[in-house]
Amino acid sequence: MGRTVVWSVTALVFVPAAAGCAGSAPGAKPEPKAAVVSNDADRLAKCIRLPGKTERVSWITHPLGTPDARAPGPTDYKLQGIAWLADGEATRLRGTGTWQLQSPEIPLPKELDSLLDRRGSWVRSGDLEEDGVEGSPHFLLNLDANALYFWAVNPRCQQ
Repeated sequence: MGRTVVWSVTALVFVPAAAGCAGSAPGAKPEPKAAVVSNDADRLAKCIRLPGKTERVSWITHPLGTPDARAPGPTDYKLQGIAWLADGEATRLRGTGTWQLQSPEIPLPKELDSLLDRRGSWVRSGDLEEDGVEGSPHFLLNLDANALYFWAVNPRCQQ
């Protein structure tokens, strides 16, 4: 009878634990969730200042690294977006500062890539960026698409 009781208790302890591990290999990373695209220009303006007048914006935020709810402390996150510029703004911005050609295809997040209907070359100017300032945005300009791609890590958003 002692063995039956011990076996029953052991089964009750290990079966739920094994059930929680079903379907995932040891050390496997969980699939990242797709970011939700926001078009809220007012909310975005609380986090970064865009250098030109825009018609519309689309942006996402997502955690960097492997977020783990069990780990204490904050998680770094990245804000990325596309701003479609008002008429003449892309040309005006191109006339300010020194712009350098970037690689022809920048790796846009999949949530934003499908929103960009015209392809073209991207240029970047350090004159618009505050190097070394945590949370400051970075910008790439696309004259063909009349668009500005922006990103920032841990931007300081005002409430």
